[in-house]
Amino acid sequence: MLESKRATIEGATQTANEKFARAEEREAEFRRDRQKQRDDDAAKTMRLRALRLAKEAAEREARAKAANEKPRKLKQATTAG
Repeated sequence: MLESKRATIEGATQTANEKFARAEEREAEFRRDRQKQRDDDAAKTMRLRALRLAKEAAEREARAKAANEKPRKLKQATTAG
């Protein structure tokens, strides 16, 4: 009878340890997935920021170029006569 109780306790302990190990693995997988999502979001943010900065630089350059170009005045044709 003592052996039976001991076997039951050992079996329950083993089952509990297995459940705990699976729970730890699920938690570790969740943390890896969450970190991957954070890394992906950071990469996306960096890419979008680079695109925005490039666009802003192109717009500044276009404004500067437009400001430097003076509108040309058309010469009016004079009629001699």
